[in-house]
Formats: sequence, C-alpha cells, structure tokens
Amino acid sequence: MKDDLVKRLARAMAGLDGKNAEFEASAANPQQDLRDQTFSRYMFRAEEVMRRSGLVHDLHELRLRSDAAVAA
Repeated sequence: MKDDLVKRLARAMAGLDGKNAEFEASAANPQQDLRDQTFSRYMFRAEEVMRRSGLVHDLHELRLRSDAAVAA
C-alpha cells in the first residue's frame, strides 16, 4: 500500500475530527508522535479502512491492469 495514499486518507480523517494541526505537528515531529501518537493512530486507522473496504485489493488490481497496458 502506498504510504502517500494512506497519509492522504489519514490527513482527511484527522481533518474530519478537527485535528489537522495535531496531525501535522505529530507527522513532522517523531518525538511528539511517540508522546501523543496522533500521526501513528490516524495512519493505522487509514490502513485499516483501506483493508476493510477492499480498496487495497482494488488498487492492486488497477496497478496490475495498468502495468499490463503499458507493457502491451
């Protein structure tokens, strides 16, 4: 799973919770994330949402089709 996509989803989830500033601060400072785990928690939740929704599988299938189209 691409970290950028997971991070974008995590950032959106933090925004829905009104925690944009906390997310960004925790993402930028690993020591702060060790203390408050804001970044880690949202990243974990985003990965879990992608797994449970089937998006991970769908993205993998799209990548395979795209690679095949490029190779043809």
